[in-house]
Amino acid sequence: MLPGVTFAEASIDTASITVPSVVTQTPPLAVASTPDVILTAFSTGDRLEVAELFNQSSVAVDMGAVTITTIDSVGGRREISLPSGWLLSRHYITFAYDTTLIRGAVPFATSQTATPGNISTLVVSRQQTITQSINIPPMAGNSNPKDNYLWAQHKQRGNVTLKQTGDFATDFVKKTSALVVEGTVLYRPPRDAGGLTVTEIHPNPVDCAPGTASDIDLRCGDYIKVENTSDKSLNLTQYRLRVGSYGDTASLTNAFNWQQSVMTPDDELILNAHDFLTIHLRDDLHPLSLVATGKYVWIEDYFGIVQYGVVQYPDMTLAKYSGLSWGIDSYDHTWKATLPSPTQRNNQLPPEVMIDVPALDTGLVPCGDNQYRSTETNRCRNLIQATVPAPCRDGQYRSEETGRCRSIVATVSSALKPCADDQFRNPETGRCKKIASTDDILQACDDGWERNPETNRCRKIKVTEMPVVPFAVQPIQAISTPWTTWVTIAGIATIALGYGLWEWRQEIGSVVQRVRLTLRHRR
Repeated sequence: MLPGVTFAEASIDTASITVPSVVTQTPPLAVASTPDVILTAFSTGDRLEVAELFNQSSVAVDMGAVTITTIDSVGGRREISLPSGWLLSRHYITFAYDTTLIRGAVPFATSQTATPGNISTLVVSRQQTITQSINIPPMAGNSNPKDNYLWAQHKQRGNVTLKQTGDFATDFVKKTSALVVEGTVLYRPPRDAGGLTVTEIHPNPVDCAPGTASDIDLRCGDYIKVENTSDKSLNLTQYRLRVGSYGDTASLTNAFNWQQSVMTPDDELILNAHDFLTIHLRDDLHPLSLVATGKYVWIEDYFGIVQYGVVQYPDMTLAKYSGLSWGIDSYDHTWKATLPSPTQRNNQLPPEVMIDVPALDTGLVPCGDNQYRSTETNRCRNLIQATVPAPCRDGQYRSEETGRCRSIVATVSSALKPCADDQFRNPETGRCKKIASTDDILQACDDGWERNPETNRCRKIKVTEMPVVPFAVQPIQAISTPWTTWVTIAGIATIALGYGLWEWRQEIGSVVQRVRLTLRHRR
């Protein structure tokens, strides 16, 4: 229950509302749907007198984004705005033109004057999108007195899910009795966290030995520490603690109401000014479990509508974060790895008397007085002590870049020597270069050469066209091959064939013999 919220039946003096007859008009929307916010009861005349709305969604809805448009019998349209505020899930709210007639009703944000004709259509929109439309039959002045009615109620009112079709006879039932509606106040979340701040996150505790000592030492488990940084007491029931990331649905494992198994906004849980609270249990009183590899932690209002102070912690499983938590440094107010301190403020030295938890036997030899143990390598390293360098000798100075002593004479002697009178120093190379004389005249380039405008030197002219010869192209007469050439070729081929037959005479003879034998056998 919210502070000041009452869910009481309200009554209205229906006799005081004059409802003349109207002409029905076709609604602009007649599509069956299940809108998040649905009109469940209404009473009209020459203005919208009463409207009851129900939020059947699973989240709160901002009623400032919901409008009701009335269309009268002569075609006039009037848009009625609703006051800004959040209607909680599964809650009803009643708006009325005259709130003195209905107990607990909320006035419309837009004032209404009587319309020229009676209202014949109601259209409900959310964020400028039509979600419901109702064609309203005449409420009075009908030829059949049984058709007259004082108000209308949705037939499915009270069900888990309510649908609309756009047809009055399908969705609504006429009522002639006294108007009965249900209402509540709109919820408005706190503007800020009121000084409530997350100050320490411990998602990766060290292993502790089993026993009673480990059960009561919060350093052996996950925890989140919050602090009231304001100068006045704070009621924690307005807020809740969340972990996870964008898009995560609130559940028992990521939404925490300060270790209270049962808590409502009407309860009171006071955190004094500048005091802190360490949360190590879920709402079901089971141990808190955080993701050690990095997530987000933030504070939000009780219903999770507005978020305050989102904090991101890194991957605490890295070796450099072993045994540490992620918290705000109380000196420079920055987030960094700190020693776990669930029972005291961050970065304070532990008191002399603490919970008796036996130290873990790591087997490491303690480091010396001038050493410390590296969190990355787990080895002892020497502490770096500031040393004052010895002064340089006469004729020397200390270089700001290297920190070493350098000779003044050597530095001066290494300076650049001045250039001669007819020279200047090239700023790019740092060398002396001769100044060109104004009397210097460039010599003309030879034939077939040109001067390069970039280097001022002569270069060959590139030929871009084929040279033209002073005579015409002469045809070449074909020369016929003499007959002696063919005789020579035939003689060479004959000699080669004879040589081949001579070399292969035995093989050829054996083949001939086989052929003869084969022919004889066939005969």
